[in-house]
Amino acid sequence: MVTTDYNDNELLKSTKTFEQVIDNSHEGIAIIGNNCHVEYVNDRICDILGRTHKEIVSHDIRDFIHQDHFPAQIDRSSSELCIDSQPMSFETIVIREPDEQRDVRISTCRPNNGERKTKILAQVLDITEEKRAKHALCECKMLYQTLIHTMNEGLGIIDDKGTITFTNAALCRMLGYYDGELSGAQSTDIFHGLSFDSVSDKIKERVAGKNGRYESTMIHKSGRLIPTMISASPLLDQNGEYEGSFAVFTDISHQKKAEKSVQATRDRAVLYLDIMRHDIRNQLQKIQVEAELLLDAQVDISVKHRLESILQAVSESSAIISETRGIEKLASLPLRERMLDEVLHECVMQAIILLDDVDFQLSIHLDEAKILADDYLEQLISDLLHETCQHNPHENKRLHMNLAETDTSYLLSITSNGPCMPDSVKKSLMGIGPRSGGLCFHLVQQIVCKYGSKIEVNDVTYDDDTVGSIIVVIFPKVHL
Repeated sequence: MVTTDYNDNELLKSTKTFEQVIDNSHEGIAIIGNNCHVEYVNDRICDILGRTHKEIVSHDIRDFIHQDHFPAQIDRSSSELCIDSQPMSFETIVIREPDEQRDVRISTCRPNNGERKTKILAQVLDITEEKRAKHALCECKMLYQTLIHTMNEGLGIIDDKGTITFTNAALCRMLGYYDGELSGAQSTDIFHGLSFDSVSDKIKERVAGKNGRYESTMIHKSGRLIPTMISASPLLDQNGEYEGSFAVFTDISHQKKAEKSVQATRDRAVLYLDIMRHDIRNQLQKIQVEAELLLDAQVDISVKHRLESILQAVSESSAIISETRGIEKLASLPLRERMLDEVLHECVMQAIILLDDVDFQLSIHLDEAKILADDYLEQLISDLLHETCQHNPHENKRLHMNLAETDTSYLLSITSNGPCMPDSVKKSLMGIGPRSGGLCFHLVQQIVCKYGSKIEVNDVTYDDDTVGSIIVVIFPKVHL
């Protein structure tokens, strides 16, 4: 009697343990009778269907399956489930309250208990998120494939030994190969002057996690050399271990041709400057000497005037040659922080001494006006002051300089009571037309462009209805 009670208690404990395991299973578990009615479901089935046990048990299993996704293993019209005794698995869609669809994978079997007709044990796994993830992965893969095969730049992948494993269509076209023809080739086969040691050095850099951007020369299938810009990065596996490299290749043949053309133009310009500074300057010196000798001789007044005119032209020509040297040096000087207000004050003080027939007025409304400039800042301001005075034919010349600021810029304005500047000179000074304002204005425009500044020239009307000109130079502030 004691033994029987003990066995019953152990059986009860085992049953409860089994029920706990079933109820807490990650998979839904259901028992379905031959009449298609649900006889048992665990909690996971309730979670999948969004219903309570009472709403599921005793109901036809077909009521929970989407009508458009009935599996072949389940007959809609039959009163019994036509499921073999052999285990089987299939996917379908069930309806979750309220009106939500869930993808599930169902595995069924008929446990054999000796009876002719047994119930069906179904294991149900919710694979909705898995399906969504696969769909998103497929879309992402399709997107990347489209991007890789339609991009204008070449793309290539090598393994950790330098063997090419992938090339996109653009890289194949660039090198004259068919799609896939380069797979299995060594990277040294398509790079000019690249040795295995060089490849090993590049691989070591990628293993260390370093990206690389550099120029190289690739070999076309025909043997023609192609200059390229390469951006390379390491390729890591799921564990973060190095398994190869990928690189984007840009054909820079047109850029190299343009660089050669620019260099050729620069070389010609240097030649012309050299001719001006030496050959032409030497000839000017000869003209100057001969003209001065003639001027010292006894000549009539008309010849004397012509000789003086020749000497003036020689002097101006020499000044132009000197200014061209400034244009050449301008590009090589680095920018640094400079105080615009201090330089402006110094330039105006010098102009007052040199141009004693001009009434200067200076208004500075700020301190420490920091800008990025070079040693040509003084020349920029001085040239603007002198050129403005030269374009003013009035006997009583007036120039007003004003330095103000906005949130992002400093505004240097130079106002003259002279007549309006011709439109051609305005455009030349602002860099929007042919050079008609002289070499000085051209140099001013070059300096302004280098500083990232902007120059504007406008007309201004005074209280006495006279019209003058105003030049405004906009200097960007130094970013703090």
